[in-house]
Amino acid sequence: MKKLYTLAVMCAVAVAANAQRQSFVGPVVLDMNNGSSQQTLMMPPFDTLGGPSWATGTATPALYNASGGGYVCGTNGYGDIQKAQYFPNTNPLYVVGALYWFGAKEYGSGNANSKIQFRVYQTNGTGTSASSTAAPCPGTVVASQDVLVSALDTGLSLTTGASVWMLTNAVPFSGDFAIGFDMSGLAAGDTVGLVTSTDLDGGGMDLAWEEWSDNTWHSFLEANNWALDMDMFILAIVDQNVGVNEYYNGMTMSQNYPNPAVGSTVINYNLDASSDAVVLNIYDVNGNLVNSVNQGAQAPGAHMITLDVNDMAAGQYIFSLNSNGNNLTKTMTIAK
Repeated sequence: MKKLYTLAVMCAVAVAANAQRQSFVGPVVLDMNNGSSQQTLMMPPFDTLGGPSWATGTATPALYNASGGGYVCGTNGYGDIQKAQYFPNTNPLYVVGALYWFGAKEYGSGNANSKIQFRVYQTNGTGTSASSTAAPCPGTVVASQDVLVSALDTGLSLTTGASVWMLTNAVPFSGDFAIGFDMSGLAAGDTVGLVTSTDLDGGGMDLAWEEWSDNTWHSFLEANNWALDMDMFILAIVDQNVGVNEYYNGMTMSQNYPNPAVGSTVINYNLDASSDAVVLNIYDVNGNLVNSVNQGAQAPGAHMITLDVNDMAAGQYIFSLNSNGNNLTKTMTIAK
């Protein structure tokens, strides 16, 4: 049965009475890259990929309300279980994280265990799209992380509403993949709503998907569903070089050991030619540079860095080795 919705967009002051609360979003707060249909942001030292509507820089962020309460891209009265953005892909890459923009949440239960789960999927499932009852869709879950709804960042601008998830282990893909979230762990009375582009911004590509309460997958564009042509604001954080064991750009680099790191951790790397300057940069999950180790000029061969992490907070970090202007990148965890 076709689902009904109302829409709140930038500058809106009211919504239909069937919405759980008034919802609106502010203007786009990040510059969009017009040069690519996929690359929308840069998160040093990674590329950030999103749906085509975000790449143009003209899409308006929106929060759609579902008839009967809740949100089209989130919890609603239809009992939807999962939401996921499909990423068409033909180049080998590694998914190292994801960026979600949740525009709203309601934490009415007070249940400390109420949660959603961020997920990365293979696209080996089968669902109903606008043109097929057997279209490829999100399938096997290959990475996940629980997020307590009490701790979930939300906001009407991306700077306050962004939730960054960096995977403990990068996931390689040479074809399509999907990233989304599961809501089955939410306690009764708790609601989340993800920001999307507006209708007609999705290019008719069946990239926004959801799992219904009967465990079947359907695209948002399907006529018997929302019939909305949009992209979710879920961005894939990707790297084409993570985990490279052979020389790449003249370097190899090991995973830090131990990982998680306590006190200090060791990073081994090799250069196949001399380098004028070797620098190890450490970033937090928001892309902020938090530490830098300058090794100076180095000869070809094996080298090692012992990184002191005593002054770094517990959590996930990105470390990137730069030699002669080229980078190799991995993620690590610091424990206390």
